[in-house]
Amino acid sequence: MFDDPVLLPDGYQINVPDRQPIRLCTGGNGERTGVAPHAAGGDDPLSIARQLLAPPKSSR
Repeated sequence: MFDDPVLLPDGYQINVPDRQPIRLCTGGNGERTGVAPHAAGGDDPLSIARQLLAPPKSSR
């Protein structure tokens, strides 16, 4: 999964993966498609937290 380490200055080295993750259910990696969020709410984390913590609505 990793090629040989890339040598950096001062004795450091880094390993860079040479493969991409693939999701079995889609056959892709999400590149340029993204993933659907578990809760709608856009960029407002407080709104999302309130939705997730709210008691379930009654079906009466």
